[in-house]
Amino acid sequence: MEPIDLHMHTKYSDGEYTLLEVLKIAEQRNVKTIAITDHNSVGAFYELKENDYSNVYSGKIIKGTEINSFYNGRVVEFLVYDYDLDKMNNFINSRYGDDWARNKVNMVLTHIKNVAKSKGMIFDPDFNITGRVGESSLFFRHLLTFEENKKFFSKELIENTRLFFRKEICNPESDFYIDYGNFFLKPKEIIDFVKQNGGKVFLAHLFEYEFEKPMELLNYVRDLGVDGIECYHPCFTSKEQCLLALDFAKKNNLLVCGGSDFHGPSRPNQIGILNSTIEIDINNFDWVKNTQYVNKH
Repeated sequence: MEPIDLHMHTKYSDGEYTLLEVLKIAEQRNVKTIAITDHNSVGAFYELKENDYSNVYSGKIIKGTEINSFYNGRVVEFLVYDYDLDKMNNFINSRYGDDWARNKVNMVLTHIKNVAKSKGMIFDPDFNITGRVGESSLFFRHLLTFEENKKFFSKELIENTRLFFRKEICNPESDFYIDYGNFFLKPKEIIDFVKQNGGKVFLAHLFEYEFEKPMELLNYVRDLGVDGIECYHPCFTSKEQCLLALDFAKKNNLLVCGGSDFHGPSRPNQIGILNSTIEIDINNFDWVKNTQYVNKH
């Protein structure tokens, strides 16, 4: 198979580029097969239904999405591919609709502001966002615009603001921690829906969650009937991490996917670069040949 990237985001969720801009970058980087995987959104694929972008991107496009879930006190995500568009859109909107998004954003910002205030940080109390996702990271960047606030955070967080969500918001030991248990679907709900309605569901970026025992999560989703594991991702910081995921997938007859998790300039991830610690075995993506492409090939 030719170069592939099955994990990237646009402005339909927390990406920084429009769908058209992402397609242009994928074309420039000569990535021949891609999946747009916006968080809790399939909006990009309705845009693709209404527009012919073949003059912008000549490769193959697979339907995708990344759905938020909650397991053992932490936010986890599932990548879903090759689904029925209208069914998936209805499923997502039934649980992650506009009212839900507004409630989530308000809850998160209120909590973070209260914690920041209790610690004596400086910020604009009227700070808000207009989007559906990314509120914690955006407010963290707002906090960092005040030099006095930087003493409260590690150099690692200041230099890579996207880590605030995982290391603070999703960390039960942090004052900023948020229990999303009542806001996100359970893994079983997502996997059951996909299994019953067509499509393929994969556990996303295993090592981004920083579980002490990642094998417990792997065994859990396997027993629920997950189709595969994302085994190539920039958050895998060693060859051993990739091999652990790949070995688990092989032993349990699970599919393998991988992607750059491209969002835009604020993150170093580049379309087409799935992981730098291991050579990508493109044969692991043979299952993609049997998927339905959004654009005809």
